[in-house]
Amino acid sequence: MKYFKLTKIFLVSGLFLFCMSCSCSKKEKTNETGRSSSKDVGAITNLITIQKGTKLTLDSPKKFVELWILYNIEQKKWFEEIANDQNIATNEDKEAAIADILEEKKKQFYSSFGITERDFVNYSMNNMKKIQAFLEENPEYKKAYEKSMD
Repeated sequence: MKYFKLTKIFLVSGLFLFCMSCSCSKKEKTNETGRSSSKDVGAITNLITIQKGTKLTLDSPKKFVELWILYNIEQKKWFEEIANDQNIATNEDKEAAIADILEEKKKQFYSSFGITERDFVNYSMNNMKKIQAFLEENPEYKKAYEKSMD
């Protein structure tokens, strides 16, 4: 069941990314390592108006995009934590352990905004055109979203 859920979110994410890449004309360059610098993350988060610990109602593309940007940034941190966790590196059932950790981190992330992953996915599926229009009309958010994916 967990793997189905992970597959579902990656599928929705992939669909959204595909739509985004079709509408992108050019992508910002990152530093030599191919990763966003902390300066980039700071510039990205300056746009964000939503805050962890504050109940969020997903009722606009702006809030959705801001949440997705924060999710991407957090997800990078999770993967770095996992990569540096020696207990996972030596775990025989590494894939299952990683899936469990990521699932728990996602639940905590969404919960910190008073929503569920299902709320997030449903909003994206029901409002894809609005989200794309918002990104086209707000290039600073589009750029921030792209940088959060680096």
